[in-house]
Formats: sequence, structure tokens, C-alpha cells
Amino acid sequence: MVTFNLIYFIVFLIFLGCGPVLQYNICLKRDQGIGNQYTNVKNTSFNVYEEPQWCSGSLLFVYIIPSLLFFVSYLVTCVILRFGETEHLQTLLERVYLLASCSPWELVKQRRIWCTFLAWLLAGVACLACSLASMMLHIAAAKHIPYSFIIPRSKSSKVVLWTGALGLLWLQDFVVVMSVLLYCTQCHLLSRLLHITRTTIYQGDTPLILIKKQIEETSRFLRHLNQELGLSVGLFLCLLGFRLTTGAVSLFSFLKQYIHPENELVWLWPTQDSKLTFHLLALVFNLLPWLVLTALPLCTAARVTSNYRALNKAGSQLHGRPFGYQSTPQQDIDSFLLYVTSLHLHAKILWVPVRTYFLVSIFVLLLMAFIILSYLYF
Repeated sequence: MVTFNLIYFIVFLIFLGCGPVLQYNICLKRDQGIGNQYTNVKNTSFNVYEEPQWCSGSLLFVYIIPSLLFFVSYLVTCVILRFGETEHLQTLLERVYLLASCSPWELVKQRRIWCTFLAWLLAGVACLACSLASMMLHIAAAKHIPYSFIIPRSKSSKVVLWTGALGLLWLQDFVVVMSVLLYCTQCHLLSRLLHITRTTIYQGDTPLILIKKQIEETSRFLRHLNQELGLSVGLFLCLLGFRLTTGAVSLFSFLKQYIHPENELVWLWPTQDSKLTFHLLALVFNLLPWLVLTALPLCTAARVTSNYRALNKAGSQLHGRPFGYQSTPQQDIDSFLLYVTSLHLHAKILWVPVRTYFLVSIFVLLLMAFIILSYLYF
């Protein structure tokens, strides 16, 4: 079994490595489409009809650096999942459902957990569909597809090269989606566990010493989330941020080319120019999945931090109005208040605490960037 897993990992890694190579072979830029500006190489030994051509743009910054960033993120994720503690997700899931089954007021909310998982799964499938559609539209919008080093000799060979490049690049997107959804799943389960713990405090039917043990258990899950998965998803977020930025700039640059002097957008219906329409749709579909995949882990991490802050407030409310704990000694209540108020636990991505006002600041910055880009390009 160990040998099979190793062979599977090596084969899968080879497939992922072939994606950027075939991508460069057909000069496909995820944010711009097929490179139409190229330089011919005076060598006709490969094919009678085709010549090898250099793709436009920087080889280092357009093809090599994004691919290296993806491979570093993928390898870090594999190391964490293979050599780290792999039972956290199963233990957390079992813990949440065990506590929910013991609490009658939480039984109804069990369906919400699965509904949330289903919504994330549908969002991941939609992201994969958009990324694949954007690459296919880039192919359809290309007037000519240059080839760098593998020159096809027939139409079927061209189709094989296109299909292989798109399929392997789509496989990379599948890895990114699964890594992001894994992080979001653990964040959601941890948030659910913190919510159940807070509800237990309000109900007043559980000894405070047991509640302390539950909170300490959540801190262990949070430590795994911050130190291991936070590093993995943080590296993928760097890649997503890079793709999101380049995709937005490319979309604005394209729209600037097709704006009338009277500031009226030229509607690119298929009856006018189908290739321009395909290119516009490809740029939009390329931008949407990176935007969704960037927002999901940030929002779920901020929710975990908010639940820890709500737990602090619950301890203060218990100290002010000890409903259900009238028979508990005041010393124990004071000790519990001191314990929960000393908790400074946050969900972290790349060792950076993620809070709600942090997301609000990012949203304001993105809004300002959108206004600035609109001013510069329009």
C-alpha cells in the first residue's frame, strides 16, 4: 500500500508538471488568452506547414513563477496531510455531532452543517466549470494557435494537444479547490463546536470544569488549523491573489479597447464579432473562480475568530448574571471568567490573524482599487 501511494503521488505529480509545459506549448495565458504576438524561429525541420514560435510575454513571470508557486503550495499541502496529524477532521466531525446529539436544541441545526457542505461543494464545482469554460473560450477566441516546440502534424494531433493542456491545467484547479474546501470545512466545524460550547454556557446545565475542557479541546483544533492548514491555504491564497490581480487588470485592459470615445461600451454580440465575445466571456469566467476561492477561506477564518470573541462575551455575561449556576461557588465563576477573558485565540492564515474588520479593510481596499482602475482605464 505504501509503494502504491508513492507511485500514485509520483504519477500525479508528473501529470501536474506536464500542465505548464503544454500550456507554454500552445502559448495559453490564463488571464489573456492565446498569445497572438509571437516571433517565428527560422527552422522548418519540425513540420512542413508549421514553424516553432516563441510565445509573447515573459517566460519567467507568465509561466514559470505561477507554476512554481502552485507546486510549492501543493507539496507543502502533501507534506502536511501525509506527515501531520490526519485525524483532526474526523475527530472534529465526530465531536460536533456527538455534542449536537446530546443537545436537543442543536438537533435541528445538524442539517445546516450538511447544507453548508453541499453549498461549498456546489461552489467548488461552479469554480471548476468556470475555469474550464474560460480556457475553452480562450481556444475558441484565438485566431491562430502558435506552437512552441511540439508541432502537430494533423488536426487530430492539435486536438490532443489542446485537450491535454486544458485537462492538466484543470487538474491544477481541482487541487486548489479541494485544498480551499478542506480548510473551509475544518473552520466551519470548529465554529459549530464553539457555538455549541457557548450555547452550553447559556443553558447552565453543564459544570464549568467540563466547559473549560471543551474550550481547551477547541484550542488544540485551532492550533492545527493555524500552524498546518493555515500555511497550506495561505500559499494557495498567494497564488489566487496573483491570478485575481492579473485577471482583473486584463479584463479592464480589454474593456478599455472597446469603449467608444463617448464612453459607451461596444456590445460584442456574436453577430458582430464572435471571437471578441468569446474573449470577453473567457476573461469574466477566468476572474470569477479566483474571486470566490479567495473569499471563502477568509470568511470562514474570520467566523472562527468571531466565535472565540463571542465566547469571551458569554463568560462576562455569566459572571454578571449566573443563571443556572447559582449553586456554583463564586470563586469558580470568577476563575472561569478569568479563563475565558484570557483567551486570545484567532484563526490565522500565514501567521496573520484573520478578523472581521480585517476583511472589511480588504473590501475597502479592493473597492478603492476598482475605482482607481476604472478611472485609469475608462
